[in-house]
Amino acid sequence: MGQCHSTEADIPALVSLLSRGSSSDKKRAAVALAKLDVDQVTAVAATSSLIPPLVELIRGGTKAQKTKAALVLSKLSTKNETRSVIVELGGVPALVDLVRRGSGAQKEHAVSTVFNLCMNTNYRGIIAAAGAVTPTVALVRDGNSVQREKAAGVLALLATNSDNRVAITAANGIYPLVQLIQTGNVPERVNAMSALWTLSTNDACKAVIAAAGGIPSLAKLACDVGEYQKEVAAGLLWNLSMAPENREAIAEAGGVPPLVELLRSGNAVQKMRAVGALANLVTIPECQIGVAAAGGIAPVVNLLQYGTVPQKECALTVLLHLSECSRKIQAGMVAAGAVPAVVAILYCGSDVMKQDASRVLANLSSSQDKSAIAGAGSISPLVALLWDGNSTEKLNATIALANLSMDPASRAMIAAAGGIRALVMLVRDGSDDLKERAAVALFNLTLSQENKIMIVAAGGIHALVALLQNGMEPRPRKGILRLPCRTYRSMTDILHTVVTVTTLAQKFRRLDDPPHRKADRQQVLFGHVTQ
Repeated sequence: MGQCHSTEADIPALVSLLSRGSSSDKKRAAVALAKLDVDQVTAVAATSSLIPPLVELIRGGTKAQKTKAALVLSKLSTKNETRSVIVELGGVPALVDLVRRGSGAQKEHAVSTVFNLCMNTNYRGIIAAAGAVTPTVALVRDGNSVQREKAAGVLALLATNSDNRVAITAANGIYPLVQLIQTGNVPERVNAMSALWTLSTNDACKAVIAAAGGIPSLAKLACDVGEYQKEVAAGLLWNLSMAPENREAIAEAGGVPPLVELLRSGNAVQKMRAVGALANLVTIPECQIGVAAAGGIAPVVNLLQYGTVPQKECALTVLLHLSECSRKIQAGMVAAGAVPAVVAILYCGSDVMKQDASRVLANLSSSQDKSAIAGAGSISPLVALLWDGNSTEKLNATIALANLSMDPASRAMIAAAGGIRALVMLVRDGSDDLKERAAVALFNLTLSQENKIMIVAAGGIHALVALLQNGMEPRPRKGILRLPCRTYRSMTDILHTVVTVTTLAQKFRRLDDPPHRKADRQQVLFGHVTQ
């Protein structure tokens, strides 16, 4: 044949030799084509018959022919327009067979081609159906560096299909992928992490990743130098944290501090995935303490104020769980500006977010500075929820207002915001829980003379007496009686009209009381009513 041509102009002649030349000619032509760069080859491939003879060599050529043909196809397959030709000519089964049984070089070129073909989502099913999963897993486990990198990339792309995720797990593909993120170089780790990330959307895969020791490595990679690696590691920790049994393992592996650091200094994707993971993790005490200890409260509050809607939703979930912790953590939330950020959600958040925000305020108001919480503008939106919120929002808002009503300044604010009318409405028409808590709030509000007048004007006496007739727990009943009995003479008339003294006495009677206690109760009761 003489010296093979190696210029773009002579590619048609090389193609002709691939199709009609002798075995030696085919080998030399394939070698010459393999030396060309991608652009030179693909410039002619689209308008010539280059690909069909290459696929034929992959199927039935000699060892050397297969090797060089696979190398050329690995270059051609980087271009989307040539991928369809390779697939349509039936090249996938031949390439998969090389991945399974080829020499080292053949496996490398074949898996590189398959990786390129997987870039097109339409071909992933064809590749999986050709049996690519098992030999690809074997390359991740036993291949050289390039083979491992490309094979992990193939698994990452195939794993976007739920059936393929099951197949990869069944082929024991997770363990070598975890091993690769621990010991591989950067490209190998990136592809292995991408594969595990996609696999971790499957609950069974989550368990296997954890069992394979993946969590400590991911905690370390979450603070690695590569931005994409941080994104994927945070995404993996987010997915894994959805399984309650993994949360303690993530905490023990030191996963909380790097996630908090991503909230502080990460990009938008990293912050979203980190706060999503933390929203799951803070359901356990170890992580609640860990977030606070790592300085995580302030960046979570910042995300609630300035993040995207999904970021705000997760940040609010984190704060909700933290608000159920110790007073020290609650105080840290208040100091970090959580109250104004949460109050803002009451104005513009979704119903779910309003539920969580109102619950945060209910929790914080039970022990923190009530005047500071009221001063952050919380009372008006809480009162609005009493009228317009769903049942959960109403309950949370009522608890918060009952707590805040213990503060003198807050009592005036509640009255000024129309809270008395709303609370009376709940005592009259709310569920049992709402009636009870609204009655407690009204009891606290009666500590102000002006509020007593407003409660009477809002029809509070009728509602409260009706509540007496239906029965309540002892403490709220006592609170209710303090309202009519210490305010106006007309209240005594209303009580006598609605319910008899006998009924009232029965409400407060305790069968197990000694005689002198019963007499004391009746004396207090009758003294209040006739006062």
